[in-house]
Amino acid sequence: MVIKWNECLSSDFANIQEEDIALIIVSSLEQHALHLPTGTDEYIGQAVAEEAAGKCKRKVYMMPSVNYGFSYHHLKFKSSVSIKQTGLIGIIKDIIRCVYHTGFKKMTKVTTIIIDTLKYT
Repeated sequence: MVIKWNECLSSDFANIQEEDIALIIVSSLEQHALHLPTGTDEYIGQAVAEEAAGKCKRKVYMMPSVNYGFSYHHLKFKSSVSIKQTGLIGIIKDIIRCVYHTGFKKMTKVTTIIIDTLKYT
């Protein structure tokens, strides 16, 4: 069962079960040649996440995407937005803390970018 986090009321989180899952998509906002929009990574992540969550027997709370990644190598192209690795790691850590505080014991992510830096968390 897919539940969109940003469509819930605060009271909807009052009875989070141990088996419920919070799911976040981490993508980049960058160019993809001349024929694809800068949101391509997010769109792919959303499609994969929704398909997987829809097949899950547990409640899956889909969080809004983090659409900024470490992609300085794309900055030579207009429209690409990048943040430092330390910034991305900090954002993800803060989100995980808040998700845990909300009552979730399980969290997963769909990543459409390479985040090898998360091994340092």
